[in-house]
Amino acid sequence: MTGREAVGHGGLPGSYNNVRLSPDGRRVATDQTDADGRNIDVWIYDPVRGAKTRLTFDPSLDQAAIWSPDAKQVLFASNRKQLGFHLYLKNTDGSGSEVEVGDFGPGLQVNPWDWSRDGKFALVRKGIELWYFSWSDRVPKPLLQAKWTVRNAQFSPDGRWVAYASNETGSMEIYVSPFPSASGKWQVSSAGGQEPRWRRDGKELFYLSAEGKMMAAAVKTGDSFEAGSPVALFQTHRGNRFLHRTSFPTM
Repeated sequence: MTGREAVGHGGLPGSYNNVRLSPDGRRVATDQTDADGRNIDVWIYDPVRGAKTRLTFDPSLDQAAIWSPDAKQVLFASNRKQLGFHLYLKNTDGSGSEVEVGDFGPGLQVNPWDWSRDGKFALVRKGIELWYFSWSDRVPKPLLQAKWTVRNAQFSPDGRWVAYASNETGSMEIYVSPFPSASGKWQVSSAGGQEPRWRRDGKELFYLSAEGKMMAAAVKTGDSFEAGSPVALFQTHRGNRFLHRTSFPTM
């Protein structure tokens, strides 16, 4: 953070998940579950004004919204077709209707992971695999297809690398692969890890260890990738259990 961001209200008590800070640091997109637990919708919060706006109204599960780089749209997952989850695009000012994006086939869990800073690509979870698509054609393409689970993928600030968590060794660890070739991978964590997040300048990766500690590893990117030894920053309150995809603010 730069120190320019204002401090405001955290919002009323409720059931929230998939918290995402907008690129300008002024608003928050999150899933909010209804009091009866039957429906989930995407809400936008303005902490400075203490205001909240409901963005989706369909009687289905609308969740896991990610911001466009200009914060004018969000991409989210919904099961409104009742054949798995599909992706939808919505203007954050509430105008217009939701537009379905991409054809991933029926019956699969699909949700967005990240939107590249240049606005050209989106990372998407398809089942246990990592896919992506270009906004120019919106045709889904596989990035990492394997028998193990891939989670929490995020573009590096320059868009040339993708950090993600994978359980290919039996436990979740943090890896980095080049984008879009995925022709190689480098392990960053050494004792378990999830929820990777790049520092704003791309020179550091943050993640949660298996014990719930916030970890940091210095990295070098360019034509190749290099990671330093991870160091513990502080203990969080998440213990040794990872939630599905609650997000941290981009540093």
